[in-house]
Amino acid sequence: METTVDGKRFVTARGWEDLSTILKVYEDMNLPVEEGLIYQYLQHRRIAKDFANYLDLYRKYRTDYRVDDILQGSYTKQAVTKLQDAPFDERLSVMGLLLSRLSEGFRGAYEADLTVTGLHGALLELKERFNSPYCKETPWENLFTGLVEEREAAFAKERKAGLLEKTAEHACLKELERLHFFLAEGKRNGCREKEEAFALVKGLFAKEAEGRENAIADASAMLDNAFAFLEEAFGAGQEMVIFITELTTNFYSVKFISENGSEKYYRYNADLLFDEKQKTILQDIEKAKTELNLLF
Repeated sequence: METTVDGKRFVTARGWEDLSTILKVYEDMNLPVEEGLIYQYLQHRRIAKDFANYLDLYRKYRTDYRVDDILQGSYTKQAVTKLQDAPFDERLSVMGLLLSRLSEGFRGAYEADLTVTGLHGALLELKERFNSPYCKETPWENLFTGLVEEREAAFAKERKAGLLEKTAEHACLKELERLHFFLAEGKRNGCREKEEAFALVKGLFAKEAEGRENAIADASAMLDNAFAFLEEAFGAGQEMVIFITELTTNFYSVKFISENGSEKYYRYNADLLFDEKQKTILQDIEKAKTELNLLF
């Protein structure tokens, strides 16, 4: 926020959010993003210009260092050497690219986990209804449809009340979409009995669970490859400190690592904590020496 002769000027959070959305659309369509487009959303000339310059650098570094190749473990020695010789701001930008791509993977794994967990709960409830003596004569399609409608109503209520953050909302939408698909597949395959329908749905759910495990495995592999690249480039230097710090402050990375583990993260994090304790002890010793010198 700044005050000028024309009054106060500031960029709103909504402006950044809308800009983020349009940037994703332009990237998917492989369209160039110019300063004029950015200004339409931010309504601030200097910030629009600064962000346009940053975006150009972002794309240049992404192309020069081939971030996806790094995270797939297929980076070259030239990429390592180039980063070692790069100025510090360029190193930070490349680490930002790595962290951004890792965050996408962690968020994807988190969303897949939420979806599968929701589906699992829905199928447990469906099984109870199929086995209930009160629903013995009710066709399985009606029971399934009733369950889906109830979960849709609950989702609409939570969304209206603002109880769902974006990733959870996406997961709920995916869960409902898969439930509709399961129901349609049961009808398409001509299932007559509840047992037959549930066996089919159980098989479809197993594929969703496998997709979650694949998302987790892919994210874990990317994290390991990022560590391998940064280790080769910087060892345990200040860049690794920054990388660990950023992982520690990101919701999705912390959740992913806490649930799935990362040997290198824990090792480096422990080393950093040890270094901090050592610094504190040395500072206390120096303070004590100073106080003694004052006394004597």
